[in-house]
Amino acid sequence: MGEEKIGMEQNENTVEVSDVSNDNIQNVDANNMNENQAAVDYEVNTDIAVKSKKTKGVVVALIILVILILVSAAGYLVYDMFIAKNDKTSEEYTLFYEDLVPVKSGDKWGYMNTAGELAINPQFESAGSFFEGLASVKLNGKYGYIDNTGNFVINAQWDYAGAFEDGLAIVGNGKEDSKYGYIDKTGNYIVNPQFSYASYFYDDLALVKANDKYGYIGKDGKYVINPQYEYARDFKNGMAVVSVDYKYGFIDTNGKYIINPQFEDVDYNLMSFYKTSFFDDMGIIPVIIDNKYGFIDFSGKIVITPQYDSIYPKIKLDSDDYSYDLQPKTGEEGNYLIPVKLNEKWGFIDNTGKTIINPQFDSLTYFHNGVAMVTLDGKFGFINEDGKYTTNPILDYVEFSYNYKSGDLCPYSQDNKIGYVNPTDGGAYIQPQYDDGGKFINGFAIVKKNGKYGYINQQNETITDFIYKSCNDFKYDGYAVVKKENDKLCVIDKNGKQIGGEYDSIDIYSNEDKSET
Repeated sequence: MGEEKIGMEQNENTVEVSDVSNDNIQNVDANNMNENQAAVDYEVNTDIAVKSKKTKGVVVALIILVILILVSAAGYLVYDMFIAKNDKTSEEYTLFYEDLVPVKSGDKWGYMNTAGELAINPQFESAGSFFEGLASVKLNGKYGYIDNTGNFVINAQWDYAGAFEDGLAIVGNGKEDSKYGYIDKTGNYIVNPQFSYASYFYDDLALVKANDKYGYIGKDGKYVINPQYEYARDFKNGMAVVSVDYKYGFIDTNGKYIINPQFEDVDYNLMSFYKTSFFDDMGIIPVIIDNKYGFIDFSGKIVITPQYDSIYPKIKLDSDDYSYDLQPKTGEEGNYLIPVKLNEKWGFIDNTGKTIINPQFDSLTYFHNGVAMVTLDGKFGFINEDGKYTTNPILDYVEFSYNYKSGDLCPYSQDNKIGYVNPTDGGAYIQPQYDDGGKFINGFAIVKKNGKYGYINQQNETITDFIYKSCNDFKYDGYAVVKKENDKLCVIDKNGKQIGGEYDSIDIYSNEDKSET
């Protein structure tokens, strides 16, 4: 493989694609929850392409559709249970949970183990992943819970049954006017079904909705904070966002106001998808005043005057109709430069409001381990934290992940072929040669050649033959799901060896309703 420098010119003035999944719907709102919304029958995502913006536009449209499905009537973003429960990034998802994965044969679901054996024969209308020794399954139109032998521990009796977390699970009945409560692992009600919305417990309090108002209960089911808010979010670090008369503020776990409702909107919980909250680490919270973004500290004092059109970068594809938010991941190698949009151009400030990189780009991403992707005049490139180009903006398209680690290669498109570039130095370490290609996840990337998909490593060594109709990224436990020419799915390991048999569907997510509707 020849290395070709794409450019490192200086910029004196001075994409990621968030993995959106429907892994496990943990919050329930009766006003916007039905079987179709509670689950998506996912097989294998064939749209991994960065080959063309048109292809990406379709992918983004699908991503947006899933996001819209997951947003409740009040506008509450339904949190992904894998991340909330297991504190994992998308690279850390496993295919097998508690050594079992749901598989579908014909119209019935069962479970396969890591040896490729059918541990539980297909017999259920729907099957979720195992958590805390139990899995939610659907039989004769109702949900209950089984153990890892396939025996019912809690009989099927609900229209909705979520995964267990800390010994509790949310269950509910009713299609149009559903009511939700909480059970323990014996199936006994800890809190009787009575809420039109129910969340899991954060800071020992659960957000619930009754009579069109939000409040908070303790694990004994008693109200700690009575329903009184038109909108509210889960507690985090002893604080929760609430809305009164369409103004947002903060309360503590006793319901006392820390910051009185006064803002058009605040963003406190939405950054909690990642191990470390981007804004929490800086001690600031985004707010909107007069349609402009600024920041307050945790006492409510404005520390960065609202003046920015946006602080959430988006990469637009094909047209303004398709765009998706790019969210930060921080950690030991993270940093805290804040993207801002001013007069239609993007740049970066720090947490004091000082401009670090002047707004000059058409779009950009957050910084990840020292580099950020930028676009200028329809071309893609990368900059470092000084605002200098590490890769000149000359590429047709680049896919930059929030999972990016120093040294990782990113897929880029040039002359309708896919290669891989090192964002830190502009080196084209894998020359454009593939018809299609995705990000490196857990060491491997899905690529397409001569109409078929396979896997490569970052040395461009072929891990599997190009024989599949479609592929899914390798999970943290070293397994991936692929689709064969006969449209059957199977599991392979990192050596390309098939594990077990072929199935009509394999659940790479958790606790989805896969019943035919």
